[in-house]
Amino acid sequence: MNDDGTMARYAELKAFSRKHNLKMVTIKDLIEYRLNKEKQELYLAFVSGDPAQDDPASVRVHSAYPPSDLLTEIMQGESLVTKGLKYIQAHPPGIFLYVMKEVTSAQTAAKIESLLAPQSVKAEQSAPPEERMLREYGFGAQVIRDLGFRKLQVLTSHPRQIIGLDAYGLEVCKTIPM
Repeated sequence: MNDDGTMARYAELKAFSRKHNLKMVTIKDLIEYRLNKEKQELYLAFVSGDPAQDDPASVRVHSAYPPSDLLTEIMQGESLVTKGLKYIQAHPPGIFLYVMKEVTSAQTAAKIESLLAPQSVKAEQSAPPEERMLREYGFGAQVIRDLGFRKLQVLTSHPRQIIGLDAYGLEVCKTIPM
């Protein structure tokens, strides 16, 4: 902010940063950094019904592990992918957001091992790190909002309070266990 109360512009901020020996980062710098350093993710959105309806939309965000999803389907008869897609199709409006990310062979092996582990071990292994979850919620929330959804009923296998979605203009009205 300038001395007269007006918003400082790029040239003024650059001069201020030099004068006080501060590093300066622009939004452009942040975007370039994220595009170059962060793992890229692909979001596939399967939408059922009209997002503009005032009814809460059924929402499932699923982190994709294709080998695990396939093995779950084979071993248990129905994966969370199938359950989520069926529910959303039967209860429009809704969105199934399939998050595809880079996965190493070690991560795939660990996921398959957890599938084959006894139930008590699965419960310990299933909780993903909070930081990753919050980042996924943020990107997923942007996609959901951009598609026109505002009120949500979240389909989840890990019921928990999701904090911060209101910053994206989203409201969780209900949580539905899967």
